[in-house]
Amino acid sequence: MAEDMHADRLPVEEPTTESAGGGEGAGPDPAPDGPVQAPDPVDTLPLEDEDLLDEDREEEQDAEMAAMLASTFEMPEQGSLIQGTVLSITNDDVMVAIGGKSEAVIPLAEFRGESDAKPLKTGETYELVFKGIRNGQPVLSRIEARRRVADSKIKEAFEKGIPVMTKVLRRTKGGLKVEADGLPGFMPFSHSGVRRGQEAEIEALVGQTFPAIIVEPPTEKNMVLSRRIWLEREAEHNRKAALERVQAGRVVTGKVKHLTHFGAFIDLGGIDGLLHVKDMSWGHVAKPEDVVQLGQEIEVVVLSVEGDKIALGLKQKMADPWENFSESHPIGTRCEGAVTSLATYGAFVLLDAGVEGLIHISELSWTRRVRHPSEILKVGDRVQVAVLGFDKDKRRVSLGFKQTTEDPWERILRDHPEGSTITGKVVSMTNYGAFVNLADGVDGMIHVSDIVWGKKINHPSEALREGDLVETKILKIDRENRKISLGMKQVRPDPWSNIGAKYAEGDTVSATVNRLAEFGAFAEIEPGLDGLIHVSEISDRRISHPSEALTVGQKVKATIVKIDPAKRKVGLSIRTYEERGEKGGSARLHEEVPESMSDFGSLLNSALEKDRASRENP
Repeated sequence: MAEDMHADRLPVEEPTTESAGGGEGAGPDPAPDGPVQAPDPVDTLPLEDEDLLDEDREEEQDAEMAAMLASTFEMPEQGSLIQGTVLSITNDDVMVAIGGKSEAVIPLAEFRGESDAKPLKTGETYELVFKGIRNGQPVLSRIEARRRVADSKIKEAFEKGIPVMTKVLRRTKGGLKVEADGLPGFMPFSHSGVRRGQEAEIEALVGQTFPAIIVEPPTEKNMVLSRRIWLEREAEHNRKAALERVQAGRVVTGKVKHLTHFGAFIDLGGIDGLLHVKDMSWGHVAKPEDVVQLGQEIEVVVLSVEGDKIALGLKQKMADPWENFSESHPIGTRCEGAVTSLATYGAFVLLDAGVEGLIHISELSWTRRVRHPSEILKVGDRVQVAVLGFDKDKRRVSLGFKQTTEDPWERILRDHPEGSTITGKVVSMTNYGAFVNLADGVDGMIHVSDIVWGKKINHPSEALREGDLVETKILKIDRENRKISLGMKQVRPDPWSNIGAKYAEGDTVSATVNRLAEFGAFAEIEPGLDGLIHVSEISDRRISHPSEALTVGQKVKATIVKIDPAKRKVGLSIRTYEERGEKGGSARLHEEVPESMSDFGSLLNSALEKDRASRENP
């Protein structure tokens, strides 16, 4: 840049004999009608051409011009700074007024590189160096004036640490080529204020103008400038100013600078403050970005200042909604809210601005076993809830979702008390019983022993299938544990309770074989009333297993040979029925049976003895 400036200094041409007087003996040139074109300025004005007028003649002429100028304005010292106002601009020259009625012409090149803040135009005033009189015209230099002013400003800026406006011209190997007040300079990358590796930011500096601090003044080499030092000073200045401005209790404006899982850092104009997630809202905040966004400008309250640590609050700008919540929402109150988030243990519901309550997973359904709230609710749902509890100190509200509907167990208790009958569908079975659905979410259980009268059932599948509609009686309701015991057999009277009035020994009955055993076959006389046909009473021929003569489901006719109400046993005989025929169907066999055979076991033993005797004595 220095070389460019020296190149701008064009030499002033010495006048020739033709230009000076037109030849020997010629008098001075008449005054021109218009402004005289000034020759290019030079640092020294030697007379070298042998054809020039003699030195005395020229000095006399210049002295006359100086005297004339002195009559119009105060003659400046050679090399001093004067003010010049632009009168006109051509493609090559600039005419300026320098006081009184005096004018001068300066090459346009002298104004090259003028600041954009003060572009060259008519009426603008510039500082110029007065170099003397040549050929009757003032010789002025804008370049030297700029350099002199720049040197002075640069020296003062370096000594006082004052920033100078610096323009980045281009990027070089180790840094940036810059210019400050028309003087060339260099800015190492380490002083650019850009972090290492941020190539895009470095490239973006080219062409920019900004303040910088001179760290090495102009010498034979370029001066060295630092943007980083200026940025650090500016940041420290802003920090101190911000600390004076930021006081606890004040409302300040800042911009969201950075988000973390625990909050947001807010730029307060020179210093950062922390807006913790717990101070963003009176309600529950899952993550900071639910409330604030990067780059957002917000007003916050200064909660505390401890050194450089500043705690900020957003919710503190609003009245605490928890103060009057318990009065406006007493326990038992029903209200409406929006589901804001779901957790494994429950759902959060926004009730009022800043007030959230929790529906625990156990309060979602009266009857269902809910494994996750998403089975019933989703974020954004508008729901009716009941206030179950309130803890002002801990800022917690317990809510119930199921409480907004009638408890189906209460309906069962009201509509179906113990002893009443109810129809339901078999939904599942276990080894010990069958579960029957009675209402939405309400199941009762039939124990395996309460399925049928007079029959031993090992598994409910022997009598029931899933999906069967069954009529049952409610035997017991355990309200506290929400359990209902059902009975199927209790819907009908116990057939054994009046068996003596309905059947007698010797009667003929129709029965259906429902189970085969080693010792005989069981046959159903009527629901809940089974009789045993001993293997010896199946046929008059000798058989070793009931399956030789009978099959499950087969209908048979048999004679009742024994009834024992106390032990709930009935003995049947197909062989006796066949021996007696239809005509003996209503005869009573007890007359033919010894009185000593008082129970069903004795009857069977007697039958076995007869069968053994007949085989031994054919």
